[in-house]
Amino acid sequence: MISTLSMVTAQDAASQDYETQLTHEVEQDLRSSFRQTYHEIADRHVVETDVIEQLRANLAHLEDLHGRMQFMMTEVKYLLKKS
Repeated sequence: MISTLSMVTAQDAASQDYETQLTHEVEQDLRSSFRQTYHEIADRHVVETDVIEQLRANLAHLEDLHGRMQFMMTEVKYLLKKS
């Protein structure tokens, strides 16, 4: 007969194994998410992009657009005061 302690120990070991396997799978998914492959057109070469670099480029673009908008808003305020 299996004691309650050995059943709990077996369940703990199984849950730890499952947690380790799940953690490993999540880490692999995270590593693969850094590079995404797009197969939009079969005749063209595969394009791989680094998600973090793309995010940095998008943020730089947003900062540029924000600066331009601030300049435009300053000019509009000046024109409205001048009128």
